[in-house]
Amino acid sequence: MSVISLKEKYHGKAEFILERSDCLFIMELESGNKEYLLFSGSTNSVKLPSGIKSFKALGNKDMISDVVKKFSIKQVAERLIETDSRTQILFDNHMDRLSFKAIENTDLETESSKVSSVLIIDDSAVIRKLLTRIVNKSQSLEVCFAASGPEEAIQYLKSNKPDIITLDIHMPEMDGVTLFKTNLKQLNIPTVVISSMSIQEGPMVMEALSSGVLAYIEKPDASNIKSVEEEIIKQLTILSKQKLSDKAQGVSNRLAVQDFKDNEGLIAIGSSTGGTKALETLLTSLPKTIPPILIVQHIPAVFSKAFADRLDTCCSFTVKEIEDGEEIMANTAYIAKGGKQFKVQKLSGKLVAELIDDACPSYNFKPSVDYLFESIKEIKPKKLVAVILTGMGKDGSKSLLELRNMGAHTIGQNAESCVVYGMPRVAFEIGACMEMIHLNDMASSLVKAYNKA
Repeated sequence: MSVISLKEKYHGKAEFILERSDCLFIMELESGNKEYLLFSGSTNSVKLPSGIKSFKALGNKDMISDVVKKFSIKQVAERLIETDSRTQILFDNHMDRLSFKAIENTDLETESSKVSSVLIIDDSAVIRKLLTRIVNKSQSLEVCFAASGPEEAIQYLKSNKPDIITLDIHMPEMDGVTLFKTNLKQLNIPTVVISSMSIQEGPMVMEALSSGVLAYIEKPDASNIKSVEEEIIKQLTILSKQKLSDKAQGVSNRLAVQDFKDNEGLIAIGSSTGGTKALETLLTSLPKTIPPILIVQHIPAVFSKAFADRLDTCCSFTVKEIEDGEEIMANTAYIAKGGKQFKVQKLSGKLVAELIDDACPSYNFKPSVDYLFESIKEIKPKKLVAVILTGMGKDGSKSLLELRNMGAHTIGQNAESCVVYGMPRVAFEIGACMEMIHLNDMASSLVKAYNKA
């Protein structure tokens, strides 16, 4: 279970969302003080404060009951507020005050329950039929139209606006990247590339992601249908709810950034959905001379090199796909290899990369942000700034908290600038992030944090 003391986490005013599966306890202690504890998940290895006089509880009734039963809380409950809705919490540490309101009827909640319309663009009748079947399996998605090519899609979009578009790369009339850049991007409709997976396609996929396509998914076939089907439904369901603006297009203010004072430390970055463009925005804003930067981006194995090569053409320092046994050097950003776990170790005073085909079930991704961050914790660099960028899920959040506790400066990308506010949100909610920064300000904040370390 994640148990957070709000007084320890926040030093001033704070606002966060109490999710449906969470509960918040306000405990009056015999000393006259109050303790605010946020419970999320199971109830293992948790200790409550001593001398509880009475308490109030807010949140999921099953979770409240579980906590009360687990810890045999026999003190008087002044108030139990049971809700299965998401709740906005406002906490003022200085005033020792907390307020809340349910947000179940807000636009956010309405949007999350709305069935999203999907436009499929693919020249293969077989794939159109297969994608339609997969999409319509979901209760939150439905295919509104399946276009056989760019021209048919353009005509449909003149009088219709779907919630999300799936796009093939190779089509006879016009390739998908060109179609997106010339006709789709201006519509601000979330777009996902669903295409075959090959090294040759890498540069085109990277160009699509750099131009504003939100994600890439492997095209389903007989050999991968089950895993790809789950990925398609998950990605389309989440991304169809995104309201695109400059944040999804990766617009940067190019704020003036000071130089790094030295290159003796380390910068570590983790990202997922939307991360390819976010990383491009961040890295191209950094100065020419940098400490080593280690990056885990969730990406298929065949595309990590193409991604590194593309960034290398944009940046003033070297960007490359990491190699097993390679010494980590300054003025270089290293991209984790897709399909392998990436860790660093110290050998004879030097930092060396190790790539492992680790099938450990506790890591849901290869490469995994947690896997890299945990290895960094062991080497204890002189200076360390660790960053979590846009992405689904929670990879990196647990290890980011460990790095913060070790003394690293930790940064999360804020909700406004994320394509998907998943990984940074989880990291923030467990207290792993020291600050939440807009992508446009990330480079400046990162350098300042490093120089102060």
